[in-house]
Amino acid sequence: MPSGGARPNTGGKRPGAGRKTGFTALSSSYARAVIESIETKKIITRLMKHVEGDIELTPSQVSAAKILLDKSLSNAPTRTEISGEDGGDIPVAIKVIFGA
Repeated sequence: MPSGGARPNTGGKRPGAGRKTGFTALSSSYARAVIESIETKKIITRLMKHVEGDIELTPSQVSAAKILLDKSLSNAPTRTEISGEDGGDIPVAIKVIFGA
């Protein structure tokens, strides 16, 4: 065995060894979603620090942050609320039949 404890290169290419073709540690869509959420959090954090007076941002930086947030949050799931007239309840009738 060579000095330093290294193993000699005796294996070479072997059928079935190594990663399979097309292997990725994370699916690319999942990885993209994680990266986008991290970047969105960074932008929001910087804007909050600016609002609280901790850091100063130029008008150009604020504008760029707004554009990036609009793009990233437009893909976020949205919640739709439906209400009745003047924001009130919507009457709902439920008919329950037993022994049918």
